[in-house]
Amino acid sequence: MAYALEPEESEVLTELGEDPPLSAPKYLVASTDLLRLGVEYLMEQICVIDFGESFQSSSSPANIGIPNDYLAPEVIIEGGASIGLACDL
Repeated sequence: MAYALEPEESEVLTELGEDPPLSAPKYLVASTDLLRLGVEYLMEQICVIDFGESFQSSSSPANIGIPNDYLAPEVIIEGGASIGLACDL
């Protein structure tokens, strides 16, 4: 299946307007409109999970409210010290 449009890329910015760290992605892409998918891709058993956890990167919380089954691997292994930009991407 060929796509007619290329995704729109956005520049990665920091809170303070500095250059992003090397661990940051080169660009961001907006999510797609799932309603544009063909019916062959839609199922009744899809579960979209968003726990609404957000915070300023300059003040990461010590603990987040995401269930352990959905935590980033580095948060499970390293604990709260790894909560931040790297695990959010």
